[in-house]
Amino acid sequence: MDAKRYKFFTPTHLVFGEGCSGEVGQRVKALGGTKALLVSDKGLERTGLVGKVRTALEAEGVAVVVYADVSENPTADNVHAGRDLIREHGLDVVVALGGGSPMDAAKAMSALAVHEGDITEYEYGLKPFTRPGPTIVAIPTTAGTGAEATMGAVITDLATHRKIDVVSPLMAPRLALVDPEVTATLPPGMTAATGMDALTHSVEGYTATLAHPTHRVKVRRLLDVHLIDVRQPFRTSENPVVSCVELFFHSHVLTSCTADAILTRERAPAFQLTGFIHGADFAGSVGSSDGTAPFSDLSSLEDSGSSSSFSS
Repeated sequence: MDAKRYKFFTPTHLVFGEGCSGEVGQRVKALGGTKALLVSDKGLERTGLVGKVRTALEAEGVAVVVYADVSENPTADNVHAGRDLIREHGLDVVVALGGGSPMDAAKAMSALAVHEGDITEYEYGLKPFTRPGPTIVAIPTTAGTGAEATMGAVITDLATHRKIDVVSPLMAPRLALVDPEVTATLPPGMTAATGMDALTHSVEGYTATLAHPTHRVKVRRLLDVHLIDVRQPFRTSENPVVSCVELFFHSHVLTSCTADAILTRERAPAFQLTGFIHGADFAGSVGSSDGTAPFSDLSSLEDSGSSSSFSS
């Protein structure tokens, strides 16, 4: 090991296991939450999962306001709408349900609710957040983005046609309920894309100049067993939840490696490919030693009408 200086920060309490998302009401109540903003997207609302989470919260006496209008690439307008709901209803907890898009939006909503100005003013800490907003609880529905374990958000500024990073330790979820059951019905194309996202995160967590030795140990161990060739749809398993348990666990740990290590150049071109499912865009920006892009055909696995949007 070299003599560099490293930092390691993991503020999120992780609960992992089949069915743990059903505990959200009890766990929010235990954190002192009484009024929640439930942040999601229209796809998940159509599946009924938003309603299930709302019911679980209300069963424990937690009042719920739903915002299910997060875009596939969350926008500044999405964040401002959620912020306004938090302030209007005096909400003290934000529950993010979805892939990276709802989770990123929810983290930004929470932070901005107790600060002035627009979210675009806080790009990459140029204007820092100084105090915590409502408690953030994340329930990821895709295995790959790792947004439940990171302290940043990628937000689209429609006015300038740019994606911006908003990063602060105060944006890290207090609790993540990582439930493999919620991904069991994810379409194969989305499964492949999120698997590619997790793979890219792991490479970034290993090669970044700020990578902690702990990151490299985790990445090297888990890449031995992670689903590397994401072009092979694993949803042919007789028990898809079993496959999801392995992929979700590996993805969560691998993607959490970027929380401190920061990201690398592969993410820059992917930001420009906004029209693709996130993960499929990385397939075109990650090359092999012979100069080709071995996963560049991943976009052919995209499914129309997917059940969740995600980013970052």
